[in-house]
Amino acid sequence: MTFSIHRLGVDRLDDFLDLAVQRDWTPEREKCRLLYEIGEVHGVDAPDGDGLAATVALVRFGTRVTAISMMLVARRYERQGLGGRLMRHALDVAGTDTATLTATAYGRPLYERLGFRATGVCDVYTGTFTGTASRRTAELTDLAAVVKLDEEVYGAPRAELFARLPGFCESFRVTEGGFGASWHNGHMTILGPVVAASAADAEDLLSDLAAEATGPIRVEAFLPAAARWARDHGLTPAFSTTIMEYGTPMTTDVSRVYTPVMQALA
Repeated sequence: MTFSIHRLGVDRLDDFLDLAVQRDWTPEREKCRLLYEIGEVHGVDAPDGDGLAATVALVRFGTRVTAISMMLVARRYERQGLGGRLMRHALDVAGTDTATLTATAYGRPLYERLGFRATGVCDVYTGTFTGTASRRTAELTDLAAVVKLDEEVYGAPRAELFARLPGFCESFRVTEGGFGASWHNGHMTILGPVVAASAADAEDLLSDLAAEATGPIRVEAFLPAAARWARDHGLTPAFSTTIMEYGTPMTTDVSRVYTPVMQALA
């Protein structure tokens, strides 16, 4: 069977979401639309004419890093080498020094065969916040300062992403040497990114963001302090993924990244 990989327009967003649901993922429309706006989605049309056979999304941050995500293959086209072909295609078109992704246990063996290496773990927690606001953080007033701090911490320029975050996010808080935001994805509020100079500052940001949320929240914890905060404030473990990179090692100051914007942009 012949598969042709090509870039998908935003008019295929519903097909993109349908494939995610087929793979037992939640239909995260807000997240996927953002990936289209700041990056590219590539895929393969299903030979049987029913939607998409496979997809992959990539977002470049300058010439340094490409974040790869949404690597999905429809079950009826599994075990035909399509996942490997699509990931090699993503690496070929990325054109950056490094590629990064978060891997499920199912996908990790493929990524390791392609040369990705594990660099950390993301522990995801969900639930209803049981604490109170810290009232020690402030509203965002200087986006340029946040963009500068993010590049210092992340190690690559993400100005285009951060230019969209004030409109994308429900809340954006800052503290000395740090910042945090939350955004709505379906019925869930995601607390991320959270970047802070200390665990205490990160906890203040998380508490203030969570206090403003309505309904269940989700924390994608990159550091133990974020996971501990989640457990201490009513959230329970949902699942874990492995943070992986390919190519030149990233220069991210991981000691300051408590949660990412989203795993797709890790």
